Amino acid sequence: MKTKLFKVMGMTCRSCVARVSAAMTKVDGVDKVSVSLAAGEATVSFDESLTTEEELQEVLRNAGYGVTSEQDAKPKASGCCCA
Repeated sequence: MKTKLFKVMGMTCRSCVARVSAAMTKVDGVDKVSVSLAAGEATVSFDESLTTEEELQEVLRNAGYGVTSEQDAKPKASGCCCA
């Protein structure tokens, strides 16, 4: 079982949270879904032998939301940092 954090863009209300949760739970291999409207995030536990991170992102896009995975969502450091 793998757990992945997705940044979900475009959620504006509790109906969006329900829509994201419902879309993700329909995917074969998804075990658990937790969606935070305030954080704009969905945490999904899934069986990698039944679905992939890319397939889960596509499900979110098809539901009408923008999505990036945790790695994509992290800011990339460049230049000099503050001393």
